[in-house]
Amino acid sequence: MFSSDPTALLRKESLDKDEMIRALRGALMAELDAINYYLQQGKLFSDEKLKKVHDDIAREEITHFGEFLRLLYLLNKEEFNYIVKGWNEASKLIGDQETFPIPLEVKERSEPKSEGGNPGRNGEVSDQVMRYLNEGLSSRRIREIGNVVNYPKNSVTVYDLIEEKEGITQGENSTLYPLPRLTETVKVRFDADPVSASNALVSAGARYARKEDSLLLTEHPLSPTKRSTKQRVTDWTVPGNIALDIVKAIETLYSSGYSKGIYAVVPPGTYSMLHRVVDKTGTLEIELIKSTVNLVISEQVKDHILVTAKPGFFILESTPVTVDYLGREGTNEVYMIWGRLAPYVLDSRAVVLIGPGD
Repeated sequence: MFSSDPTALLRKESLDKDEMIRALRGALMAELDAINYYLQQGKLFSDEKLKKVHDDIAREEITHFGEFLRLLYLLNKEEFNYIVKGWNEASKLIGDQETFPIPLEVKERSEPKSEGGNPGRNGEVSDQVMRYLNEGLSSRRIREIGNVVNYPKNSVTVYDLIEEKEGITQGENSTLYPLPRLTETVKVRFDADPVSASNALVSAGARYARKEDSLLLTEHPLSPTKRSTKQRVTDWTVPGNIALDIVKAIETLYSSGYSKGIYAVVPPGTYSMLHRVVDKTGTLEIELIKSTVNLVISEQVKDHILVTAKPGFFILESTPVTVDYLGREGTNEVYMIWGRLAPYVLDSRAVVLIGPGD
């Protein structure tokens, strides 16, 4: 299982084989980021001598990529089946049957035979398996309150902002934040058809959904609960006070220029309290709230309420949710759900966290 903490491997005294494979994959991604960065930056140099040295550094990073690739092959030759397979399929499409340039003895992977047929053709995930996994994944809630954007890197650099009367300046100080890789593994019997395996598949999708919601809302340092304006809670046992607290938070957002796409994220326990009549109005408190914000229920906020404006909350996604068939393990067929993403609250004034004071 992958950790959302990018430094977890560094704190170990030694790594097992799976951890070494994951570490090498991470190193390959880091080298690709470095290569792209150097090549793009090199185009900005007007001095040819500087550009020459800079391009040489970029080529050296490509060499590093090759070295890590060789180590990965040493530990996990089976993974290269897919590299060669992809090469051959692309060759057919472009009409050039040139063989893979690295002389590897790669054999086509034989797929396990099963009555259920959980994996699809050539080891791909079948439509039925995807159907049940997606049923569980549909319980993701937090991505609907933000702007999901395709982000091609595995980390994001956040610069300090300097606000003055003349305008806003992006400062020199910056912090690098990772886009963690989330994973969830599910094992189903090889002789079980997808319908019989549906309970495990749906549950795995739902567990991944909870992991994603937790990362986006509370765990990551760029999440809304971490980068927000704090507002002290009033007595929520009094009917109408929850609605009044949310209205106050909305006023804070409006005063900061955020007046569109406003959501309130409430925990299930607080949500159940909203089905009560507000004194003298004869109206349910939940109806008052729904008339002012879009309501989302999530256990991630616990005893708080989060009020956020969508224009100030981005979700950076370098890898959309992907499902891989990993092969046979004993009597089970193994699938992995994974993705890489991170929240990014642009402005703490775009989010108000209502809760107990310190």
